[in-house]
Amino acid sequence: MSLLNRISFAGRAKISGQQGSSEIYNEENNIMPDLNIYRGACHCQAIRVQLRTAWKPEEFPLRECDCSFCRRHGARTVRDSEGELTLFGQPHWYRFGMGTADFLLCSDCGVYLASVIRVPEGDFATCNTNCLEIASQLDQQAKPVNYSDESLEERVKRRVASWTPFIHQPVSVENRGAGLLCLDLTHDSAPPASQIFVTP
Repeated sequence: MSLLNRISFAGRAKISGQQGSSEIYNEENNIMPDLNIYRGACHCQAIRVQLRTAWKPEEFPLRECDCSFCRRHGARTVRDSEGELTLFGQPHWYRFGMGTADFLLCSDCGVYLASVIRVPEGDFATCNTNCLEIASQLDQQAKPVNYSDESLEERVKRRVASWTPFIHQPVSVENRGAGLLCLDLTHDSAPPASQIFVTP
């Protein structure tokens, strides 16, 4: 997917995730019909995720980031620039370091689900595969990565180019058959994209 198409897609994602909207995500109205759907949740099930990607579980290019946050959470992450990650619910948005991304955690059970960069072009994310239902099938070796030498500009550019287009549905969800039904809309307290360049 070209950067122009990714920006266009991310813009649609932001619109579909805004306050006042709700949508049933299932195979019948799948806007990306050729992609596999992998679902997951935090430990207490208050927040759920849905990853769409062409990859099969054994094809996931897992990464282990060397930053102190990811090490302490034992995170094994994945990002797909041609996929889509949707998060349902109201996570805690945690920011540290350069402040270019937010790390989304459940406020109740503390599970780390995803990190998100919000820029004017759209929202993009990486998913912690430990929270996916298929986590036990992902027995491939994760690639160690270290980004400590990146400048702020390099970090933002890399994430926008390689991370997964992201949708936030600030709602609770329940499983119904093959899909996810969004219920009980709440206020989206995610920080605005204009604040991503705030450094500590």
